[in-house]
Amino acid sequence: MYWVSAALWSSVACAPHQLGAVEQGPIGEAALQQVVAELVPLVESAAGRSFEHIPYTRIGTRADLERVLQSENQRVLEGLYPDAPPWVRDQLAADARGGAESIVGKYGIETKVLYLAGDAVDLLVARRGLSPTGAHDAARLVLAHELTHALQDQVLDLLPDFVGQRDADSLEAFAAITEGHANFVEHRVAEALGLTEIEIVLQRAQGWTQAEGPIEPGSFQLWFRYGQGETFVAGLHAAGGDEAVWGALAHPPATTTMILRPERYDPLSSVSSAAAEGFRGVESTFGDGVWISVLTVVGEATLRPELDAYPAADRERVLAGLVQASALRAFREERQVDVRALRFADAEAATAWMNLVGRATSTPSGGLAASVTVQDAVDASGRRQVTRTVDIAGLASMAQEDRFVFDGDTVLQVQTRGFRPGLRMDRAVTLASDAIWEGAR
Repeated sequence: MYWVSAALWSSVACAPHQLGAVEQGPIGEAALQQVVAELVPLVESAAGRSFEHIPYTRIGTRADLERVLQSENQRVLEGLYPDAPPWVRDQLAADARGGAESIVGKYGIETKVLYLAGDAVDLLVARRGLSPTGAHDAARLVLAHELTHALQDQVLDLLPDFVGQRDADSLEAFAAITEGHANFVEHRVAEALGLTEIEIVLQRAQGWTQAEGPIEPGSFQLWFRYGQGETFVAGLHAAGGDEAVWGALAHPPATTTMILRPERYDPLSSVSSAAAEGFRGVESTFGDGVWISVLTVVGEATLRPELDAYPAADRERVLAGLVQASALRAFREERQVDVRALRFADAEAATAWMNLVGRATSTPSGGLAASVTVQDAVDASGRRQVTRTVDIAGLASMAQEDRFVFDGDTVLQVQTRGFRPGLRMDRAVTLASDAIWEGAR
């Protein structure tokens, strides 16, 4: 799937034409199949595999993309949240329809159809000052990217992996290797066609470049999936060629940490969230009612942005000492609670983490005024506690509080978003502390 960043799209959407208003875009329906046929051998050469058949491609309207997104998300949510009431999954799947406005190209993993999103490419590149020829070239690269997903599906049958991931972290790792591979192939097609400058334009539209990494607030996830995913795949290819790449696609990394730390990738590895099992029920201390909860591994793709305000060298040092993290993640309405068990290589590495999060620092907030307060103390049990509260523009819906409790090689973290917990945080930390250290004994 080819997304653009929300920040860019909000400005593009203010243009005179909206997505779907002009269905032809830079490539008309009549010429679309011919363009795809011309791209197929380039994609096959770049990917080292051949198509069983050329996938059907069409101009996609907003309604097409909304239906595809809702249906695919419905399947994923049934796997991630099997215990949630069906109406909750239905609502979350319906909410996913809103993402259609940010899609430039999409291969439907259920429909087996490749969609070019109307005039979205035209609007996108117009924002970047490209000519109509540039829009056409950008569309070709988007099609090469989406054709790679179709090829992945024909070779490996992606649907079972897509809907069967263990948790949100493994799903994100799966997205990173599949999107990264599509970007890797797209890059080689761009080189063959002399379109590397257009490729960089498309990267910037997602808020990142390979040279600079994330370059816009909030663009970390897109960079992780497309940019770091491509770096991961390129490393596999350099070491073992196409066979290594397709082997990893068949055995995706178990966590997002492996995407960011390729040396930790093991095709036979499995990662368990069992360390968080004792946290079940802690979310009820934050209010009665229906909470949607799930046990999940917490990979670096989640942790790294939370440490973004700290110096890069310090951030890398403490993340390198983290062995594994798992959590009970619960949410309701606009509120979320994460109760995490972070296990480090040793007590020294855990102490380094506590020392880092115990510093007062600023927090990026998309241009809104943010204040951060930090308290570092020892609790009644003699354990060190750090409480970090982020207040963004005085908005309770954006408030975040983290409580870190240190003991040996393990750090307990309770994180709340969307409300001020007050004494509820103390009760939650007590329950979670009892669970984690009782389990350790």
